[in-house]
Amino acid sequence: MARLSSLALASLVSLVPGCGGGGGTTGTAGATGTAGSTNAAGATGTAGSTNAAGATGTAGSTNAAGATGTAGSTGTAGATATAGATGTAGATGAAGAMGMPVPAGGDHFCRIDVTEAGAWPFGAQIKCRVTFAKKPPLTTAEKAALDYNCDPKPYAMLVTECPRTEAVGYCLGVESPIATTRTYTLVNKSAINPDTTSLSLNGPGICGGQAYDLAGNPLNAKCTGTVKATIDGTPLEFPNLLCWYKNDGTKALYFVQAQTAARDKSFNINVQQMGTTYSVPGNALSPGFGYLQGNATFAFPTNADSIPLDVTKFMASGAGLVATFSPGDVYSQPGGKGAGPHTITAGSIDIVMTP
Repeated sequence: MARLSSLALASLVSLVPGCGGGGGTTGTAGATGTAGSTNAAGATGTAGSTNAAGATGTAGSTNAAGATGTAGSTGTAGATATAGATGTAGATGAAGAMGMPVPAGGDHFCRIDVTEAGAWPFGAQIKCRVTFAKKPPLTTAEKAALDYNCDPKPYAMLVTECPRTEAVGYCLGVESPIATTRTYTLVNKSAINPDTTSLSLNGPGICGGQAYDLAGNPLNAKCTGTVKATIDGTPLEFPNLLCWYKNDGTKALYFVQAQTAARDKSFNINVQQMGTTYSVPGNALSPGFGYLQGNATFAFPTNADSIPLDVTKFMASGAGLVATFSPGDVYSQPGGKGAGPHTITAGSIDIVMTP
């Protein structure tokens, strides 16, 4: 079975409203540790056999010390072979499983405030990008580029600091091996992000990747449960789950991405609560449901503005969603045009998120 590519999944997520959010790619992995030196051969004992040479020390894996070389065996009356030297530890990755605490200070600051009313699509109201020059100070060209990229306009502005006391966590900015700067995007406290838990529940939607607390601990909300749907008449289970949750005090939303075990079929769905009303928010041009088969996207249900939905449990802070849905015929283009249809019925969701 063909695996769904990360590019195809990103394309599908971008079509579903409220699922976006820019963030940094994962930081560069630590360098491999230097291999341990070859053990010296043990001296030949009197009337004894020659010692076997000590094995070469194993190279240190990324972010780990190289293993100590094995000592040579002792010959009869012979001297013990010298042990191989310990490999040099690999450097710590910039944003591996464990990130880095946000350093104090900074060389450039850009604050983005989309206002409380405009925060919903972004998943965050206030972000503050703090950039450090790897070889300070910033060059004129580096500063000019950072000034230019302080966006999106008109929400972004240059400021003189990004107070850590206002932040609940951060996203690590885009960085390449030849980058001369490192950027941390702080996610500030607001109605939609009151605490670190809220960032954990919606980290991918806000960062576009891994989110961290200020100490560098990864924030990964786990999504477990059962998701099923009938695709073109065939009942299927979707055990591979990715879920996000957000709440701005007025409305709340679960985003669920589910894949088959073979990862050849996937769908995204938004389930929104506003008061006592539940819906799959969207319309014909910006639907709240999308289906991916292989690398082909079918993101336009013919009933996108009124997808049948029945919610029996919708709990705050990702504590549980139980619902059934039936998008019906889904095409690759709006208005029942393009490739398709694929018919999707008898969908069911029973999931729980654990920050």
